[in-house]
Amino acid sequence: MEISIHACNDRIKQNHKKKSLSKNIFLEDFSTNLTRLKASL
Repeated sequence: MEISIHACNDRIKQNHKKKSLSKNIFLEDFSTNLTRLKASL
């Protein structure tokens, strides 16, 4: 029982890391696109 709980917690942590990582990548892309837009104006 305890082992499965630990496995679930590990999965949740991994998913959270993936989500936060993709969010950071999205924000970086957004800021670079914004600077490109400003440069083209």
